[in-house]
Amino acid sequence: SETDPNSNTQNTELINSAITSLGKITDRISALEDNFIQLQFTNSLNSQKHTTPEPNTHTTAQNQTKPKSLTLNPDPKPKPLPLPLKGTTSIKELPSPLGTTELAQRLKISVKRLEKVRTQYKHSPEGFFKYTLKKENGKFGWIYDPTQRLHIPYLEPPTTVTVTFTAAPPTAKEIQTLPAPSDTTEKPESTTTKLQTEKLATKSKSTKKPKPQLLPDLNQSQLAKRFGLNSSTLSRKRSSFSNAYISAQDFDSWCRSKDPDNFTWTYSEDSQNYTCHP
Repeated sequence: SETDPNSNTQNTELINSAITSLGKITDRISALEDNFIQLQFTNSLNSQKHTTPEPNTHTTAQNQTKPKSLTLNPDPKPKPLPLPLKGTTSIKELPSPLGTTELAQRLKISVKRLEKVRTQYKHSPEGFFKYTLKKENGKFGWIYDPTQRLHIPYLEPPTTVTVTFTAAPPTAKEIQTLPAPSDTTEKPESTTTKLQTEKLATKSKSTKKPKPQLLPDLNQSQLAKRFGLNSSTLSRKRSSFSNAYISAQDFDSWCRSKDPDNFTWTYSEDSQNYTCHP
């Protein structure tokens, strides 16, 4: 028996329309599932934000025994812990202050990128410290000094609190070990002791070397020439010793080691000169 071509065409059209309808129904079901999952996630976030209200003491027993609706709380992804605002390295391992080009090469970024980040955190040095601390793998961070146009390394963000070092009062043990006051009554010296003291005085005068006279105040280039250094090297060294975690006495001892007469030098911010000390 021969099949009717019209009936085959109708059957094919019915099958295609059924497949199309089934695809639309499947897409609609998947969209509803997505909306349901999104609604559950939103409800869980709202339930975490709002605190639970205090229970009302006047509620009836029927309301107290009413079962609560269960909500599914999806497990949120654990957030990475922020880096601590303190470096893990020691003070001795801190590098020297660097310029913009040198620091950009050290952090493996472009100079334009470094200047953009520095401008972004112009009024927030702590933000720039966080950025550079992350680049240095948590060892230390950098703070920009606009007066010297240098980046200075720090272990933690500096504060505006200035530390002043004062001599501590003597303890009770130190007071007990103090020498007793000598008797004020003078004893007459013999002639032999007078001669001995005079000989010792003359020997000490002859053996003592004349002390070098103190020098006048010098500027940065003059002092760098006296130390046999460049002016920029002296400026960087002073900046590194101006770190809040390093005592100013370390710069004095460093100057004494470089000075040919073992003088110490202190820097004055007002006159911008270095003063000589014995």
